[in-house]
Amino acid sequence: MAGMTWKMKMASRWILPLFCASAFTLSAFAQNFPQLQGDALRSGNAPQTSLSGSLGLVAAIPLTDGVYASPVVADGRAYVIDGSGVVFAIDVKSNKVVWRRATKGGAGNCNNVAAPAVVGEYLHVGTTAGYYYVLNRSDGSVVTVIDCEEPIFSAPAAGNGRAYFATLGARIYAVEPDGKVAWTWDFVKEVVGFKGNRWLGSTTLFVPAIFAWSARPSSCRQAAERFSSMTRERDRSCARLRRFRPTRARSSRRPSVKARTPMGTSTFNGIVVTTPAASKR
Repeated sequence: MAGMTWKMKMASRWILPLFCASAFTLSAFAQNFPQLQGDALRSGNAPQTSLSGSLGLVAAIPLTDGVYASPVVADGRAYVIDGSGVVFAIDVKSNKVVWRRATKGGAGNCNNVAAPAVVGEYLHVGTTAGYYYVLNRSDGSVVTVIDCEEPIFSAPAAGNGRAYFATLGARIYAVEPDGKVAWTWDFVKEVVGFKGNRWLGSTTLFVPAIFAWSARPSSCRQAAERFSSMTRERDRSCARLRRFRPTRARSSRRPSVKARTPMGTSTFNGIVVTTPAASKR
């Protein structure tokens, strides 16, 4: 390993414990784990597998970066994506790299955390650069690339002949095994009702919440109604503040909302707002 760079050495350290455990299990018991935690339910169950003896180091396989996503195993191969978005197919008997595929995205394609998923003869993988790849498992050739235009942090869930994944912007995709998009659903547009550019600061509504799927549609509607009410109140407050000319407080001490202020002035989040009548021109 003398000729390896520091980055490659660190990458090999991070991949080894994870890969060796998966490879050892597969070679010994022929157990497939085609997606994150084995199935679309994320159960992690392997009822037909039993281990005897102890696990140990099988091989050291250097990648191009650290590994933050779980590998998947199917038909004698392990598939893994490293932090820089390079996908590897590794034969678990010979411990040799069968093929590798770099994904596009430049500097934005980093710290990839979404595990791949095996869907029939294809390998599905999303990247932080916002591209969803469908690769041929036999040789790593690109079958389809979907430009989602926003990062993908979630691993695809495969079932009933389709793969499902979500983007960071709360868009849901259902795709066929070959990557053809079957349908999409947008939480921000359908539930929140926001039609603007969610990534543009001048139009984005920042929601202090983490959205999750709910089994009761009424819960989603109630949350959306509460959010809409908060948004309307915010807009009314902003409209009232636009009538005044804001000036930065001279004191370094953050003024309290309840602090006494001269007539014609008020405080709002540490900003002294002066009315035209009270300001000196």
